Amino acid sequence: MNLTLANAGIPMLMVYGPLMLAALLPVVLVEAGIVKALTGGSYGQWSLRVGLANAASTVVGVPLTWIALVVIQLSIGGGSAHGLETFWQRVYAATVQAPWLIPYEDDLGWMIGGAGLTLSLPFFLVSMLIEYWVLSRLTRRNVPEERIGFAAVLICNGVTYGFIAAFWALMLGLGLMS
Repeated sequence: MNLTLANAGIPMLMVYGPLMLAALLPVVLVEAGIVKALTGGSYGQWSLRVGLANAASTVVGVPLTWIALVVIQLSIGGGSAHGLETFWQRVYAATVQAPWLIPYEDDLGWMIGGAGLTLSLPFFLVSMLIEYWVLSRLTRRNVPEERIGFAAVLICNGVTYGFIAAFWALMLGLGLMS
């Protein structure tokens, strides 16, 4: 028996996740430079620390956040198709249903961009918390000027997630134009 699940939808972790993994090295390099500029210390040491923190947020934080968002989506009725006839139905489809998109095949171009942009906010928040936690553990025994503050992590993630959000906004715009 050949079972086709064409109507299963799009789990956005399968779209967002590989892009996050591909961006990991550039993100680490940028954030290590920002942390070094803000706190001092060695770029090499910060690269290692920031790399570990970003690996934790990318490999653990983002998938766990996505799972939580899928559970929330399904618990509030976001697992069903509601149509795309009105502006608010389209907003709903790209925000509430962002973790696991309903397969509106003709509209997936803009929906993926909109969902990626929507998911950037919770991923940013969780990444910031995880990275701060990891970095504070890695630097707690260091001299005070090599400790990292929450503001530094906020700035780093604000910059890198700003680029990520810009990418998804571009994808949304391109999808809307096609």
